[in-house]
Amino acid sequence: MVSTGLEVDVQLCACGELVLLHVHTLRLCFGYPGSVTRMNLAELKRLTYCRRNFKYPDRLCTLEEFLEQFRGRVPINLDLKSLSPYNRKYVAAVKKLINRMGVTRQVWFSSFNALVLRELKPAEPAVRTGYLFQNPVFVHEYIDTYLETDAWHPHFKNFNDRLYEKAKKLNKEIYVWTVNRNDVME
Repeated sequence: MVSTGLEVDVQLCACGELVLLHVHTLRLCFGYPGSVTRMNLAELKRLTYCRRNFKYPDRLCTLEEFLEQFRGRVPINLDLKSLSPYNRKYVAAVKKLINRMGVTRQVWFSSFNALVLRELKPAEPAVRTGYLFQNPVFVHEYIDTYLETDAWHPHFKNFNDRLYEKAKKLNKEIYVWTVNRNDVME
C-alpha cells in the first residue's frame, strides 16, 4: 500500500526554535562552518542555500512555518534529528508546538536516536512514534523493547520476511525508508 504524506527532518537550534534541516553541520547546505545547535534562529534565517547543491534555493524553514502550511492536509512524519543523549529541552519544544498547533493526531515522530523517542513517548503518550534503524537489525529490535514505539522504520535493505513477521507479532507498523525506485518498492 502506498499512501501520501510528508517527511521532514527537525532540529533544535541554539535559541530553542525547531527548524527543518537534514544535516547537522551547515557547510553542505550553506557553505558555512558550524552546526544548527550552535546558532540561533535569526542567524540561521540569514543563511542562503548554496546554489551548486540546490536547484531551488530558499531560506531555512521553521517547523512552525511548515505546520502552518500543511496543518490538516496530509499525514506528516517528523524525523527528530538529535545527536545528544539529553533531549528534555528538544522534546519539550516539540511537545509544546504540536499541542499549540493542534496537530497531535496528524503527525508521527521517528528518530535514529532512541533516547529522543524514550523521552517523547511518556511526555506525550498520544503521539505515534517510529524507531529508525539500519544494521545490525537484531540490536535495534532489542533496543526497541525499551522504547515501546508504534512502528519500526528500517532501511529498505533491512526489510525481510523475518522482520515483517516479528513486527506483526509485536503489533508494530513498518515504514521502510529510502525507497526511491519502483523496483525497490515492489
